[in-house]
Amino acid sequence: MTSYYGGMDFDLEDFLPFDAEANGAISVSNDLEAMVRVDYEGEGVVGGIFRQVHGSAEINWPATEHAFVLDGTVSITYHSTGDTVEYSRGDGWIIAKGERVTWNVTSPHFAKSFFNRP
Repeated sequence: MTSYYGGMDFDLEDFLPFDAEANGAISVSNDLEAMVRVDYEGEGVVGGIFRQVHGSAEINWPATEHAFVLDGTVSITYHSTGDTVEYSRGDGWIIAKGERVTWNVTSPHFAKSFFNRP
């Protein structure tokens, strides 16, 4: 079992660089410095932790995802509705594969747990 909670400490040696463009990013600001740690992969799903510094990108979401914010804040603008929602520690979402969004980390650091079905 793997547990996640808000404000948890991370051993950064367990994380790998995250390639935003290979994961649906169309345009990127601040080089979208991000890292990912995969804690589960099997049965057609992937789960783990994603970390990022302040920055934004326009993204065609690469997988259906259920996520919870562990630290920091992110605003997501859903192009299909025009709605912008700001998420912070403890908030979560489900987003469908292919949804076009503007992703904007508004805090110095951001972390989320995720469970994706490509």
